[in-house]
Amino acid sequence: MKFSTNKWTNLAVSYMALVGGFFAYNGWAPSLNDIKDDLSLTFSEVGSLSAVTGLSAGIMILLGGVASSRWGTKNVVLAGLACGVVGIMLFSVAGGYLLAVTGRVISGFAVGLLFVSTYTLAAEWFQNDKQTKRATGIMMSGDGVGVLLSIFVLAFVLSAFGWRNGLAIEGIIVLIMIPIVFLFARNVESRTEATERRRSVGRAGKSMFGSWSDVKHRNVLVATIYWCGGVGLLTLITGWLPAILVGEAGWSESTAGFFSSMFSVIGMAAAFSAAFLTGRALNHKAMILRSGIVIVGALCVLTAGLALGNYIVVVVAAPIVGLGLYFGEPLALSMAIDSVDGENAIGLVTGLVVGVPWLTAGTLFPYTLGWIRDLTGNYTAGFAIAIGVITALCVISVLFLKPISDQPKEANASLSEAV
Repeated sequence: MKFSTNKWTNLAVSYMALVGGFFAYNGWAPSLNDIKDDLSLTFSEVGSLSAVTGLSAGIMILLGGVASSRWGTKNVVLAGLACGVVGIMLFSVAGGYLLAVTGRVISGFAVGLLFVSTYTLAAEWFQNDKQTKRATGIMMSGDGVGVLLSIFVLAFVLSAFGWRNGLAIEGIIVLIMIPIVFLFARNVESRTEATERRRSVGRAGKSMFGSWSDVKHRNVLVATIYWCGGVGLLTLITGWLPAILVGEAGWSESTAGFFSSMFSVIGMAAAFSAAFLTGRALNHKAMILRSGIVIVGALCVLTAGLALGNYIVVVVAAPIVGLGLYFGEPLALSMAIDSVDGENAIGLVTGLVVGVPWLTAGTLFPYTLGWIRDLTGNYTAGFAIAIGVITALCVISVLFLKPISDQPKEANASLSEAV
């Protein structure tokens, strides 16, 4: 099908599937307090539901990078959507903690497979034109759409039909995405020019696991550290802020979901800016550093708002955190991708940069906040600790980014210098 060989078609399909990943990840967040009460859970147990999702997501992102190289990125997208349907449906019928955890683990598989495969599919179709960051920036804006739909628009569904029926409806929506991906997505490897490009680097006979040496670059490590801060904040704010606004401020689920989603919705503007306003240059260290400073500053304001009980300040500061985060993350990822070479480099780099943060920060941040909430009776202490952690991850680490050449990779063998 000729339509499926268009890079913009594949970008659109990847974008849609990424949004489906957010349904699987936090489509339950608007009804978190109802779920907690219905299943008789503690705050720590509720936090663990997000934590196991992040853990299984991180594992699948790492495996998904390798799987995309071996079995084709499109197949991994389809597998991720299938896991999303199963995970959401299981969670919707959970009668206790055990089945709820099982549903969240499988939903985490979906999140992991979809995050790495959708970004990889989009980046592969745009790399030949030196437009990697355009693809990653547009895909990053999909976070905003995904969060807006999953914790605001679908909040009305959860309120109208109850959290169980609401989740079932979310599962049906994800199910509908499967035939769309099957019909309209295509692996970039099927394109003749992609094959010729890969052969020109002389790596056709290299083993898949041998190509791990191609991603040993300082910028891959720094981008991974930076993304740890980003994923940690994403899981913290989108997972817990709706519950904070409902439980502490007394707001309705839909209102809390709307203002919580602004973290990613407003961040979409920054993601598009990173995609289209930075030109074809490959080095963006200064911009990434500034984005980290914005993140930390806004997080300080958000935490002060929590401490004072001023939730207007909280919901104003959260989108500013998102602006910094969504501007810096696609630039960090694209800089990591452009720093390495190899047949399987894109999938492996994406798997590392996106996967390790979900495996670590995506697990630790939400659980730790729930644990601190049980321990102290408030959320302020958890966010205060997060300020120091994010400063190290999103500001100090960026100082170690290594400038890369704007010349084609084939002419720069030194580009694959190890850390």
